[in-house]
Amino acid sequence: HRKPDRASGATVTSVSDPTVTPVGSPTGTAASPHRLLVSTIGDELKIASPHAKGSPDAPRAFGVSLKDRSAILPPGRSADAAYWWDSKTGRFVTSTYYMASAPEWVQTFNDRKPADTHAGQAWKPLALPALTLRQFPAEPGAPLYDAVYGSPFGNDQVLAFSIALLQREQLGRRNATDLLSVSFSSNDSVGHTHGPDSAQVEDISVRTDKAIGRLLSEVDRQVGLSNVLVAFTTDHGVAPVPEMLQERGLPGGRMTTK
Repeated sequence: HRKPDRASGATVTSVSDPTVTPVGSPTGTAASPHRLLVSTIGDELKIASPHAKGSPDAPRAFGVSLKDRSAILPPGRSADAAYWWDSKTGRFVTSTYYMASAPEWVQTFNDRKPADTHAGQAWKPLALPALTLRQFPAEPGAPLYDAVYGSPFGNDQVLAFSIALLQREQLGRRNATDLLSVSFSSNDSVGHTHGPDSAQVEDISVRTDKAIGRLLSEVDRQVGLSNVLVAFTTDHGVAPVPEMLQERGLPGGRMTTK
């Protein structure tokens, strides 16, 4: 997702935007959908509505992810908000593209610092709780938040925030079709690090299934699944790590980025 920009000569991402500033944490990424050249489902919902953005009967679109690009791009350029995780502070952030300051419920959620509960704990698989897959740093801070990102408990942060957003923004409660895009980002990190044959990927897959179940149960409780259309998508799988290929007698190895 990082490419050289011809106009500036700098390396940019699909959502980096020097004209905006982060909201919710000064260390968050300055990001927006300004490079997006096409409409998304969120944009099309709004285009199809006769009601202007901000009116009571207009569709609303939100995106949530640990990654900025995964939160920003699905709901589109006209999204009401996108929220992503700042792994330096363990807070969900947005940017001035969407708002000048975060809503009170977002600040309250962040102030509870839910990721800090994992300090000093271990990731143990559901099927074999005697095994430790990862030991988390003992103190809150960036190393802990990076570790949480690379575990199923990063998805739990997304789940909890999405449920709070669903309730506080009253999605699906009006005579309009709203969009909530939720991207469980930790699977990508775990897959890249450990490979598809690992105990880590097995456990996060089971836990993600449970997380989706909890999200749908909450949607059913708040809105009613009979009023909801659910769509699943994914960006890619992951190749076996080189060490596993070598064990199978296949060519493979590692090289430095230099």
